[in-house]
Amino acid sequence: MVDAFRYGHGYGEIGVKDTSWKSKRFDHVFASLSLRPSRCYYESVDCSDHALIIAGLET
Repeated sequence: MVDAFRYGHGYGEIGVKDTSWKSKRFDHVFASLSLRPSRCYYESVDCSDHALIIAGLET
């Protein structure tokens, strides 16, 4: 399994806008190895206690 966000952003420091809550990532998208993440980002929509995370996947 691949963490779609880390696939594109790496494992270094990330900005607060790229997190679920107070510089922490609680919401994730995992993909099988047959899918390649083309993009992954958090959308700042205040609709629940979780963050909206959007990922594009390619075969």
